[in-house]
Amino acid sequence: MPDQFYGTLPDGREIIVPVRRSSRCKKLILRSVNDGFEVVVPPRCSINDASIFFYDNLDWIARTIRKRQQYLQKHPPKEKIIPAEIFLPFTGERFPVLKVPQGVCWTGVRIEDGTLILSGQTESYEQCAGALRKWLIRHAETALLSHAENIAVNHGFTGLTKLRTGIQKRTWGTCSRNGVVTLNATLLLFTKALAEYVILHEFCHLTEMNHSARFWEKLESVYPGAKEAREALKSASELLPAWSFL
Repeated sequence: MPDQFYGTLPDGREIIVPVRRSSRCKKLILRSVNDGFEVVVPPRCSINDASIFFYDNLDWIARTIRKRQQYLQKHPPKEKIIPAEIFLPFTGERFPVLKVPQGVCWTGVRIEDGTLILSGQTESYEQCAGALRKWLIRHAETALLSHAENIAVNHGFTGLTKLRTGIQKRTWGTCSRNGVVTLNATLLLFTKALAEYVILHEFCHLTEMNHSARFWEKLESVYPGAKEAREALKSASELLPAWSFL
């Protein structure tokens, strides 16, 4: 099996797509991966069958590329900068950011007199952004989760077994069938009202593990205006700084 397939798109552009054989795969799969694509091949699949599959899907690749380009036109990449100040609307806190370069390979964050000190390898945007995300998670473990716990008690939600936080790439919160609720630490960058919508949304899943009419009725009963908040969340997410998400 070749490591790559080479093809020509309908507009004449050449494309190279990596090939990966997987023992767990049961059928040929063409996946969109980040800015590229990948062909996943199951065991015992012949080179000929995999090749035909790839060439039969060149039109799909072209359509997917166009959709990516259209999305980027509407949502241009955010500027990758480390801000001089971080404001958390959820708590109302403002933290000046000060870089203290050191001759080490790591980057860390600490708070001194209300200032976020970025120390270590501060010339690397990726390392600084990663350090700030870790700090945001630590801050959310107290500021966000304690507020969510109070909401659970005040509204009488049952079935909550664990409350945790982290930074997820595509979700603001999740609720598992065993009662584990995970809240995205970036909710600290939203207003408290909008973050509470997400919190209550996940808590409603403790009894309604779906998005049925009954779920939305329950959410509306604890958060009047849930439909409007859901729409506001879509636009608010566009305002998040680049450093805050994966």
